[in-house]
Amino acid sequence: MKKPSPIIRFMLRTALFALIVGCLLGAGEWAVRRYVPNPYRTKAERMEHGPMPRSIVLGNSHSYYGVRPDMLPAPAVSLANVSQPLAYDLELLRHYEALGRLDSLRFIVAQVSFTSLFDKDFEDTPEWYRCINYKLYMGLDRHPALSRYGFELARPGVYGAKLKSLAGIGEAALLCDSLGFGLGYTRERRGEAWASNGADISAYHNAGADTTRVAANIAVLDSIVAIGRRHGAMTLLFTQPEWTTYRSAADPAKLALMQRSMKDFAATHGVTWLDLYDDHRFGADDFYDADHLNTDGATRLTRLLAERIRAEEAAATSPKQQPQVPTQ
Repeated sequence: MKKPSPIIRFMLRTALFALIVGCLLGAGEWAVRRYVPNPYRTKAERMEHGPMPRSIVLGNSHSYYGVRPDMLPAPAVSLANVSQPLAYDLELLRHYEALGRLDSLRFIVAQVSFTSLFDKDFEDTPEWYRCINYKLYMGLDRHPALSRYGFELARPGVYGAKLKSLAGIGEAALLCDSLGFGLGYTRERRGEAWASNGADISAYHNAGADTTRVAANIAVLDSIVAIGRRHGAMTLLFTQPEWTTYRSAADPAKLALMQRSMKDFAATHGVTWLDLYDDHRFGADDFYDADHLNTDGATRLTRLLAERIRAEEAAATSPKQQPQVPTQ
């Protein structure tokens, strides 16, 4: 029998090698999806199979690590995720509304940070790869399955880190509790120089803030409030505290634009916005770094939010005073 030519043998060996590599990558993709702890899956399972929530927390890492659902009117769940923009807050609400999971909703607690009104499309940022989590684990139909948003391995660095965590190498995967609250930002775990990079973080946020995006993000907030009202839910907006090293480097003009826009939005829509940006009730013991609260600070912040919810709920349900009829 005639042996295959060198070219055919080379092609066969290349195909075999590609098949082996493909199988290994596929096995890794399957293992990462199935076995690596995943806060997005935790939140999705809670929303789809747990009790329908009375309270929902929205926002980015400031809410993920800063607002405790267990201190809000129950059942409660946090849909906040690291770097999550307002547009994805809205996408999640629309997704679970379509699934009929907002019928018991009474309270939306939504965080609007210094950067939120300046957020660009998630897909156009260096953290585009986080969109993969919404496609794979939360069921958002925003991107095609056969796209870079449909595979963990589309971001090799993150994919590799997850594989390492699965093998017990490197840092553990991002974790949250059963209600979606981020774990790990404790005072005991923070570094000694926790406040020293506040200026750098603030400068990074200033540089990435796109003031042309304010109108678009205000429109997103409008839609979030509208969904809440469709279900008889109150929306409480807040801006989280920042440490002094972060605040000192903030762009005054952009900060003023954010605060002015939020005051106007709250007044126009009849909602509450709590501006805690430089609230001095939060001290050094409440922060994990210059830009995030630790679990102690989260308890303090959530207590303030819960108190405001109770006050507004009481005001909304109290009988209105009848006007006095003057006596003759």
